[in-house]
Amino acid sequence: MVYDLPPDNAFLTDAHNRRQNDAINALDAQISRTQARLNSEMRRIRGSLEQRLDRLSTSFDAFVELSDVRALLAAFPGPAAVRYRAHRLLEGAAAGDDETVQQAAAYWLCPASRGLAAAVRGDAGAARSLVAEAAGADALRAGTFALLGTAAAAPGQAPLMADWILPKVLRELPERVSRYERALWVAAADGVLGADARAMVAGLAQEAARRAGQGQDPAAGPEFWTSAVSAPRPSAPAKALEGRPGREQLEAAGRLSALRTWLEETLEQGQDAGAAAGEGAEDGERTDRPRLDDESARTLRLLVDEGTSEEAPHLARANQLRAVIESSGTASPDESAPAWTDPAGDTLELLRADATSMLAPRARRALAIGVYGSVVASAAEDLARTAAEPLPASAEVAYHGRRMRVTPEGADDASLREAEAALEASYAPERRPYVYAGIAAGAAVVLAVLVAVSGAAPWLWVAPAAALGAAGLFVHRGRSGAADAAVATESARRRLRDKVQEGAAEYRGLRGEAASAAERAQEDLRSVRRLLARA
Repeated sequence: MVYDLPPDNAFLTDAHNRRQNDAINALDAQISRTQARLNSEMRRIRGSLEQRLDRLSTSFDAFVELSDVRALLAAFPGPAAVRYRAHRLLEGAAAGDDETVQQAAAYWLCPASRGLAAAVRGDAGAARSLVAEAAGADALRAGTFALLGTAAAAPGQAPLMADWILPKVLRELPERVSRYERALWVAAADGVLGADARAMVAGLAQEAARRAGQGQDPAAGPEFWTSAVSAPRPSAPAKALEGRPGREQLEAAGRLSALRTWLEETLEQGQDAGAAAGEGAEDGERTDRPRLDDESARTLRLLVDEGTSEEAPHLARANQLRAVIESSGTASPDESAPAWTDPAGDTLELLRADATSMLAPRARRALAIGVYGSVVASAAEDLARTAAEPLPASAEVAYHGRRMRVTPEGADDASLREAEAALEASYAPERRPYVYAGIAAGAAVVLAVLVAVSGAAPWLWVAPAAALGAAGLFVHRGRSGAADAAVATESARRRLRDKVQEGAAEYRGLRGEAASAAERAQEDLRSVRRLLARA
């Protein structure tokens, strides 16, 4: 049978086709991956564009609504002029009695702002009369504005205003304080409202801490104050002694020293700041007087911007819409705007933060620490008591697993003898070489008798001679081991005694260091008591 053979290039064509198919498949896979990546990128861009459009639409809606709200607020030109004048006064503008302000006489801020202008001019009588008129319309708002406003724009008149108004506005510090209560508290604590106001707020804070008690207030326990200061640098580990005798005493003395330094930095300078503020009523031109802090100033601006009862809902809505526009649509139009009556936080948490935060002014920290003065004194007494605890009469030194007692004068004789006995036992020479020597000597005797009795060839006497030589070798090895053991024992005994002497010297120095630390702790305790008494 005859078969038709394919042409010579048929095999080459099939290989070429396979390579083309592989290339096409690889290209299809690459196109698929690229298409998937492009689809993902398009979805992301589409989502980003949709978010942008949503934010833009939200901002536009807020802008349109804000225009409507402004149109409604245009019906209240008098109160708006009063607020503008009040802001100008707080920013340091001229303190004239503007007739425009007088047109909104039914608005509590009208007489209150005129009273602030009088205080800025130094007319205390007119200021008091106008603030009393404002209090007739709204006592809380007028009193808060008068206190914070004079603290910001007329600090020289703030103590006189505080002596009159503060007890009526801030009767207590409740469990949770509002924003304006915190602002008045801080202004008094910083010394802005004078020494009498500062003492009054300190009493309110003490009463709040007393109501809570130790169960609800961590600062009512001494442990809070011993951990509030930076821990001293840990002492170096003992070189010869086991453990670190006196570690608790030295750490307590170090913590007490740190507590004293912390109180000195806070109370002495904080009291100086409070005393300087107390001179404000007599000298209206002081330039080193404490100023109203930024958060209290913001609370004051929120109070001014609240508006009349008719305006207030529209002004609040305008603030919400303005926040949406300023955030480019990311803020919610229904999110409540900040107000001067918003909660400020837990009273005791704020008090603890005032006491321990390095960011708080020193006068504020001093007041907060003074509230817990008896607890801080108790913490200092606990530290001093721990620092004065006597160290034990002896300490321990370990060597080769054996513990020996040492005193400042030297080693304890009984424990040293026990350690040396154990050391000698551990370095005792081996007895096996002598046993082997005895066996070899016995073998030599037996072999010699056998050779002599049998009358064997003379060369057999080599066996008993070899056994006798082995016995001599074992004896030599035993004596050499005993000599080496004696040398090692003496060396170990010498190191043991050196370790004991080093431990005794270290313990002697440690006891002296602990005694000095106890004396310093007593001096630190007296200083802490003196500082707290001044607080």
